[in-house]
Amino acid sequence: MLRSTPSRWLGVVAVLAIAAEIVLRAVLGLGHPLLMEPNRTYGYMPAPNQDLHRFFSHIHINANGMRSDDIETEKPPGKKRILFDGDSVLFGTTYLDQAAIFTGLLQRDLGSDTQVMNASAGGWAAANELGFLKARGTFMADLVVFVLNTRDLTQRFAEFEENAMNPTHNPPTAVGELLSRYVAPRIFKGLSVHDPGSTAEGDPAIETETPKILAALSEAHRVASDGGARFAIIYSPAVGDDVTKYQKHWDQGVAMLLDWAKREQIPIVDMRQDFGAYRSKEVFLDGIHLKALGHKLMERAFLANYQGGHL
Repeated sequence: MLRSTPSRWLGVVAVLAIAAEIVLRAVLGLGHPLLMEPNRTYGYMPAPNQDLHRFFSHIHINANGMRSDDIETEKPPGKKRILFDGDSVLFGTTYLDQAAIFTGLLQRDLGSDTQVMNASAGGWAAANELGFLKARGTFMADLVVFVLNTRDLTQRFAEFEENAMNPTHNPPTAVGELLSRYVAPRIFKGLSVHDPGSTAEGDPAIETETPKILAALSEAHRVASDGGARFAIIYSPAVGDDVTKYQKHWDQGVAMLLDWAKREQIPIVDMRQDFGAYRSKEVFLDGIHLKALGHKLMERAFLANYQGGHL
């Protein structure tokens, strides 16, 4: 009986590694993560011209860094444009197919006469969104809509920090990405990287931070108006124990947002009632980011207001 030699085992390991690399790339899309591009004015956003398939979902980033269809520089005659500006709630995470997120659904239902633009990045705060609008303009939009979630009511400008969750270049291997981005953080908690817009520490500073957020929204309104666009807000609530613990504070922040919108005559689509008609686990992935049903509900509520002439 022949004994296995070290070289033979090395050969087996090499074959398995190559097979794993091929499977991870071909099936899960690992090795080609969503790449980010830093920017001094708005922090960062997806690098332009990416077309990815990750975890069985399609992600298309156009030449302007938006998760939406390609558009012409000049708005074609007779077409309308809606520019949505937001964080990972609007982006839809990389686990949802482009066709299933809010703006993908809206583009389908509004048809080719309207161009729907999704300018968003995970962790963006209202200040980042304002920075994008000031730096890049309205893209000749007829309507600019900021999509805010509960934590946005106190979140400060998110600076860019390159890490496993926010890469600027492709990793050398798909196996390496699997280990560094998904396996290691689950084993070594200190390596975990969180979306800055998805976590909150302690008592939310509503009285000091929310007025700054509202000031940024007022400025965004002015920038949109100067660009010839109407301005509106979609509010997507967050749920979970960490939100409930400070519910009175968050409710105060929402009340301040609604009062501001009334004073400024800014239409706001409040999703609390729509989401509240379902169990949280049906709507949310993690208490903030939405499942496909959440995106469908948001699209339905926005469309009702838009086609009803309220936006």
